[in-house]
Amino acid sequence: MTDVSCGVRAFAAAAVLVAVAAGSSFTGLCGERRYMGEVYFESTMDQYQMGNYEKAVRGFKRFLEYAPYDFNGHYLLARSLQFLGRNDEAIEYYEKALEIKPGDYDAHVYVGILYLGKGAYEEALAHFERALKLLDGKTASDAEKLLREILNGLEPQFAEARSLVHYN
Repeated sequence: MTDVSCGVRAFAAAAVLVAVAAGSSFTGLCGERRYMGEVYFESTMDQYQMGNYEKAVRGFKRFLEYAPYDFNGHYLLARSLQFLGRNDEAIEYYEKALEIKPGDYDAHVYVGILYLGKGAYEEALAHFERALKLLDGKTASDAEKLLREILNGLEPQFAEARSLVHYN
C-alpha cells in the first residue's frame, strides 16, 4: 500500500470516528461508505443552500447511491427538482421519501401541490388529507382553510375536485 493511499484511508477512518462520535445520522452505513455518504451529503447541502439546484440534484443522486433509504436525501432531491421545474421527477422522489417516512407533513404538502399542478386532483387531495391528519387541531383548521382557498380558486370545470373536499 502506498503512503498516499494509506494516508487517505487513515483520514477516512478518522473522519468516520469523528462523525460517529458526533452522532451521525447515517445509520446503516459503515466505514468508508459512511464517510463518503456524509461527504456527499454535506457538500450537496452547501449547493442546495446556495440555490445551485442542478449541482444539488447531481449530489443528492450520488449521495443516494451510498444511502438509498435516507429520507432527507430523497426529500431534498425532490425539492431541488421542484425548484428546477422538473416536477415529474420531483414527484417520484417525494413518493420515495414518503415510502421511507410516511408521516412527513411537508413532503405530503409539496407532492400534493405538484399533483395539483398536473391536474391530478385525486392524488393531490389524498396527500393534502394525509397532511391535514398529521397536524394538531388549530394548525389543521388553518391548513384546511388554505386548501379550500386553493380549490375555490380553480376554474369552474374542476368542480368535481372541489366537491371531494368536505365543507362544513
